[in-house]
Amino acid sequence: MPKSKDGYTTSDLASTFQVSRYLVQRLLTENSVPYEMEIVQGQAGGRVRRYKPVSYRVIQQYLGQDRRKKDQYISIRQAALALGREDVWVQNRVNELGCEVLHFKMQGRMARYISRKDFRLIKRLNVPVAPPEWVTYSEIMRRLGKSEDWVKNRIKKYKPQSMLCRDSRGHHRVFYSPTFWDELESEATLYPACGDWLTVSEVAREARIDRCVAQYHLKNLKIPTEKRLDKSGWVRDHYPPKAVEILLEKLFPAVVRDAQRPAAYRHEHAVAYAGL
Repeated sequence: MPKSKDGYTTSDLASTFQVSRYLVQRLLTENSVPYEMEIVQGQAGGRVRRYKPVSYRVIQQYLGQDRRKKDQYISIRQAALALGREDVWVQNRVNELGCEVLHFKMQGRMARYISRKDFRLIKRLNVPVAPPEWVTYSEIMRRLGKSEDWVKNRIKKYKPQSMLCRDSRGHHRVFYSPTFWDELESEATLYPACGDWLTVSEVAREARIDRCVAQYHLKNLKIPTEKRLDKSGWVRDHYPPKAVEILLEKLFPAVVRDAQRPAAYRHEHAVAYAGL
């Protein structure tokens, strides 16, 4: 309907902007838009209010603000679809949290809207409670007595089933399946921890020699090894603590013998060697 110089009735404005007559009446009353009473033949009561042309701009301005405001909100139906829930579930959470509900027109019908901030709060409540058999990252470490690296490496190895759930305190945690827990428990008991035992790299570091040299001589010396879990949780061949001493005796016998003699003898030997 084009703008009229004579003014508009609430029915004219409601039909033009596709909103309810009650909304039009409320906006015109709140803005104190002047009107004149007009006698209409055949109209119930015979009289209607015809508002001044400024009424058109009042409704137009409100709807423009309404559209901008609507972008900051999400409808109950849209929230339900996003969360994979029924509208009733979202409405119940809205009531529990006491969220503000606004009404906007969507596809020719009035719909209930909540702010996106409230939607984020409801989204947090959409996370299910963890099943009793599922375990968290920290719980695996505590119950098996393993390091963080050990658990992390097993997750990479097995790629277990996991899901985001709420723990007993209501915090969001990643939980792992009971199958993964059974695999970890069996592996943890199958191989003992390294303890004082050393890998090839650790033997080489203790002896201060190259790793390849250490590996070559340890193999020739036929020092028995055991499958153990290293500090990172990987299963590796480990050598007993005496392997370093045996390796040094093989490579540097004079140095080892000298190191085992009393400090007084080593001092006298050093003085004699220096010619003092």
